[in-house]
Amino acid sequence: MEDIVYSVITAFTSGGSLVFGLCFLFLYIPESTFLGGYRIARKTAAAAYLGLSSLYLIEIFFDNHDIGHPLSQSIKLTVGSVQALFFTYTFISLINTRFVTEKKVWRELLPILFFIVIMVVSYVLGSNSLIFKINYYLFVVYYVVRLIRYLVLFLKEYRACFGRADNYYSGEENLRFRWIYYSFFGMFAIGVMLLLLLFFPGNKFIYYLFILSFMPFYSYFGVGFINYAYRYKIIEPLASGDSQREILTGNKNDKRKQSEIIGEALNRWVLQERFLQQGLTIEDLSSELNTNRTYLSAYINQVKKQSFRSWINHLKIGKAQKLLLDHPEMLVVEVACLAGYTDSSNFNKQFVKITGSSAQNWRNRQLAQNPIKAK
Repeated sequence: MEDIVYSVITAFTSGGSLVFGLCFLFLYIPESTFLGGYRIARKTAAAAYLGLSSLYLIEIFFDNHDIGHPLSQSIKLTVGSVQALFFTYTFISLINTRFVTEKKVWRELLPILFFIVIMVVSYVLGSNSLIFKINYYLFVVYYVVRLIRYLVLFLKEYRACFGRADNYYSGEENLRFRWIYYSFFGMFAIGVMLLLLLFFPGNKFIYYLFILSFMPFYSYFGVGFINYAYRYKIIEPLASGDSQREILTGNKNDKRKQSEIIGEALNRWVLQERFLQQGLTIEDLSSELNTNRTYLSAYINQVKKQSFRSWINHLKIGKAQKLLLDHPEMLVVEVACLAGYTDSSNFNKQFVKITGSSAQNWRNRQLAQNPIKAK
């Protein structure tokens, strides 16, 4: 019975991966120079899915259902290593289009190919040979080191992208690529489960958890990856901003004068309550002030000690606080709309984050301390 379950799940996984891999190969990508990295990611994602399909077909062909068998263990280790490489590079390329190059991919692949060649040759000579066992355990160590390295690398790139989003958008657009974050940790969790399965091949709980987890993950990521072609405009300005350079003179007095000009322009902009615009970006603000986007962002970070999004939210919440006190009859939802928020849940989240309490509780507390305003 167990052999039948294993065969069905393996065949289903192989077929599903084949379908997604072919979808990636023929996926339509809009004409955009920005999507060059996405085109590379499409190849790596297709390779990951097709590679998974091929390797499990090999396992079905050899009709080997013993998950503790050296061949089965070696195939899973090979699959895990290749998947970790292709998926990590795919994830990073979606948030940093300049990161992935074919040269980098091949440099990462060469050690894996070396282990695979030694594994195949030594297996032909005998699966219990000393060379096979040494190569296998070295491969496992290499896999563990690779997983840790990929975790650190992804978190570094993701945080950098998140920071760029905070300094470009005033809204919650960064949440639209959270699926990449969840997908990576789904892949990482499956990688860890595979590692546990290699060390404890007889543990049925780990085995069934592993085989029942990776297909939903592959499906979730596959759908998200296909939809990315229609969401890329959210990340595109984050990449283009990296190429901008500050236009600053070398004289300190000139720099101070430029800062004063920017500060005065920002103060006028705030007094006019232009921050209440919905969907505001640093690009919009720099156009209004007729200044350099990168320098303006740096000014807000250094002088206001906040990211662009945080600064705008503080201004909006300050406006909301004034409305809550000046118009006690007004509903919180109405206040949120007048403060420039289209989503009341985002307004509530930002209000709690900045003031430490909900809008209604904050108003009740303030009015209780100042009964005159409640009338």
